[in-house]
Amino acid sequence: MFAATLRTSMPRTAALAAAQRTTAVAHHLMSTAAASPASEQEEATVLFESNGSLRTYILNRPKKLNALDEPMLSILRPKIEEWSASDLCGTIVGRGNGRAFCSGGDVASVVQNASDPTTIPHAIDYFKRDEHGLATHYIPSRRIPLLLDRLAELDKPHASVIDRTLEDLSAEREPTEAAPPFVGAKRAALDRAFRHNTVERIVTDLEAYGAQGEDAEVKQWASDTLALLHLRSPTSLKVSLEAIRRGKRQTLFEALEMELKIATAFCRGASPDFLTGVKAVLVSKSKEKPEWSPGSLKDVTPEIVSRFFDPQSPYLADAPKLDFPEEQRSAKLGNPLKYALPTEEEIASVVIGSHGAAGGNLGLRFEEVLARFAELRGGKLGVKEKVTEVVNRRCELTDNADGNFVWLKWKHLPK
Repeated sequence: MFAATLRTSMPRTAALAAAQRTTAVAHHLMSTAAASPASEQEEATVLFESNGSLRTYILNRPKKLNALDEPMLSILRPKIEEWSASDLCGTIVGRGNGRAFCSGGDVASVVQNASDPTTIPHAIDYFKRDEHGLATHYIPSRRIPLLLDRLAELDKPHASVIDRTLEDLSAEREPTEAAPPFVGAKRAALDRAFRHNTVERIVTDLEAYGAQGEDAEVKQWASDTLALLHLRSPTSLKVSLEAIRRGKRQTLFEALEMELKIATAFCRGASPDFLTGVKAVLVSKSKEKPEWSPGSLKDVTPEIVSRFFDPQSPYLADAPKLDFPEEQRSAKLGNPLKYALPTEEEIASVVIGSHGAAGGNLGLRFEEVLARFAELRGGKLGVKEKVTEVVNRRCELTDNADGNFVWLKWKHLPK
């Protein structure tokens, strides 16, 4: 199965960025799982291929849905770093054998290690490796072989060339495919409910939408979301929200360091809920709500949350650090999302006139906004639909009553 992220390894300046990303591959999630069965040990769990300027790694643990373990990551990291630093490598592709690209990490072993004081360091190491990415293009499966051939033929490709190659083989959503789940009224409700900086206020808004919402889909979404939140660890909800809010102001390196500290604190007993949750889901496979401690949001105090972030926390004493080389820490990362559909933030900046492409123009019509993004994204598929959805939801029309034009005005969410 091809279900991978395409990565560019561009000459030198981007090589640092690529190396930084591949270090993240090896530093966010690591497993010291028990040895694989003999039948799986007979064949390498990671395979590598070269074709022209194209380099491919293949996760080859299909019986485990290609779940990453420490040996796999130890094989992957040096090879990807080698490729990233090579001028002969133009593009790096990852794929997985079988029906899944990668199911994530083998977390059951973490519980075993974290339950034993002598192996807690192994549990913490687990969280020092893995990756996560965001898609920028949709390529139908039937076109993947052609895409790989095209990428292999590129001579010293750079990001814009690869973007154009991907875009040439991209396709619109098939009529039989499900529509995006969070658009219109449901997306508006999500933004309003989750704008708060406390979980309690988020829950209050969701309860209001579930009880009083006029839109049936919004009411159902709010009720379903509340049900999921009530199943989750109250401590993990508050720690996650704090991490998300902090992460928005951090660099990639700072965010990875923060996440490693959170994992360290959980494994060292700042909360028993990590072990409780994984045991419930993967070991006992219970369908009931686990016995969280504390069991309610009101009992999760600021002191408990600070255990995961405060440099003076005893649970973070001598916490491991990411071993990024200094030149990679300070290297300026490229922004692959500039090749994706425009974000809501970028659309807002064009409407209000703060975007460089808007030229400071505060009065734009809908057609002008569409034209700006068609130019900015070079005719990328899906741009018109994305901009239209955001404008319909976040803008109001301003009519000067002169019989000429109707302008767009951005609606800011309440604080």
